Amino acid sequence: MNKIRLAGWLAVGGLLGAALLAPSAALATDLKDAQQGTAWNDQGFQGNANDCDGLKLGPGDVVWHFVLTSPDADSGHLTATFDKAGDVTVENADSPAAVLHFYVWTGHDTLLDAKTTDVDGNNLVLSHICAGKEVESESAPVETESAPVETESAPVETESAPVETESAPVETATVPAETATVPADTATPTQCADCTPATHSVPEGSVEAATGTPKEDVTPPSTDALTPANSTPSNDGWQLVLIALGALLATALILTPASRKVRR
Repeated sequence: MNKIRLAGWLAVGGLLGAALLAPSAALATDLKDAQQGTAWNDQGFQGNANDCDGLKLGPGDVVWHFVLTSPDADSGHLTATFDKAGDVTVENADSPAAVLHFYVWTGHDTLLDAKTTDVDGNNLVLSHICAGKEVESESAPVETESAPVETESAPVETESAPVETESAPVETATVPAETATVPADTATPTQCADCTPATHSVPEGSVEAATGTPKEDVTPPSTDALTPANSTPSNDGWQLVLIALGALLATALILTPASRKVRR
């Protein structure tokens, strides 16, 4: 009997150890490799009016619609990784068919990867992308008018006064010499020292040329021109079963009295 109880306790310890030490099974379905690296404005994934109807998208909003086919549960979570937004985890939306739909909201971004975290299925695909319309800004054309630059050059007038030179006539007076003859005596006429013909200097007059100063050029100035919190429930049901079996076996061992040997 003691050997049976010992074996029972060993079984309890084994069940508990298996429940605590063994890793839990992870359920996940990854996005197709061909859809990794998809940009928000990829023309191959743009949804039509029916796809995006009912989504209140503002300027700059982007909604990524993922679909998990043949899921093994009615609900689950998906984590998508983006270049700018990072990891974004969402819960599935209402599913009109035997598939799970996930909607992830971001801004203008690039999808790097996506996967379900607590539900498995056949394929996880990116169905389509819905983007909000951008606000169009009307910019009036900028017209630049350049006024013509006019430069007036004043004519340079130079007045030259005629130079007049007056030459006074030179007058030379000649005094006639008179010779007187005296009878019986021969007289030699004596020249008079004051009788030298006078020479008058000729006045010379000149007028300097008048030069006008040119005016300066006149030059006018020129004219210059959304992120829910991560929630990843684990599938621990089989672990709870092991713990319950261990507890039941331990209770049975405790309540069963040990047998005593009867001496004869």
